[in-house]
Amino acid sequence: MSPQEHAFTVKGRPKPKGRPRMTRRGRVYTPKDTLEYEAKIAEAYDGPMFEGPVLMRITYTTEHQCIEIEELSCEKSKLRFDLDNAIKATLDGLNGIAYPDDNQVHHIEATKL
Repeated sequence: MSPQEHAFTVKGRPKPKGRPRMTRRGRVYTPKDTLEYEAKIAEAYDGPMFEGPVLMRITYTTEHQCIEIEELSCEKSKLRFDLDNAIKATLDGLNGIAYPDDNQVHHIEATKL
């Protein structure tokens, strides 16, 4: 069985995820524009549901983002955290030490084994 692959494009300027907001009563919520953009990405996806580990390549431009998803033929990791959260913690930890601002990071390749 060969690994599955799928590529698609989300038109429009990419937007970063907004920080969670809090109401006066202490309820935390995701900003509306973030929810709308995440829905736009979901709507653009027309591929299969991948069940195991995947490799994702994302290219952002001012006009769109191109996303490639490829099924990996390796064992599932025993690490249970989301890779994007681990990357964010690493980037934030190096902020002001390895670089003035983590917006200088233009390319990341990360693996969870």
